[in-house]
Amino acid sequence: ALVDRLHRVSEPEHDEIDTEVARVMKATGAQGLAIAYIENGTPVSPSDPRARVYRIRDDWQSLSQDELKREAADIFGIEIDSVTSEQTTAIYNRYADDWQNWPVDLGAPFVDQNENGEWDGAAIDLPGLPGSGQVIYFVMNDLSDSLTTRFLGSPPLGLEIHVLIYAYNNTGSVYGQCYFKHY
Repeated sequence: ALVDRLHRVSEPEHDEIDTEVARVMKATGAQGLAIAYIENGTPVSPSDPRARVYRIRDDWQSLSQDELKREAADIFGIEIDSVTSEQTTAIYNRYADDWQNWPVDLGAPFVDQNENGEWDGAAIDLPGLPGSGQVIYFVMNDLSDSLTTRFLGSPPLGLEIHVLIYAYNNTGSVYGQCYFKHY
């Protein structure tokens, strides 16, 4: 059974929001959002260790050194011949950490292996979506006045956006050539 918590709506309390001011948001190459979730009506600091992009693969424990080098080259933006063992170790350790600390409490989906409706940790339940090869999850908000004002000259709307990006590792299927995004 899949437990989908992406549809949770967070309503931050902002008594000081001026309802007479027009507010806008637009998706472009510029950024008016911060990667951080909202807790008790207030965004956590973007430097909070849980305010980050989580990325898991179902095969992370069996990745070869060549696969880790390719990923490190992509992530660090370098040539594959320049990848160090420290960088491949960092990629592997990040997968392990993201797998063990999958943010279900923030809304990340999981496969409920024992069908009890609860997240029982990665030792029992599976982070991510059934059959997916890789899943990326993060939460962002627009509650930074400086980001939204610099971006479009608008005060924040008070949005918390949950982003789920996933792909399947099915080379013989059309789905193996696609990735999916949910907001």
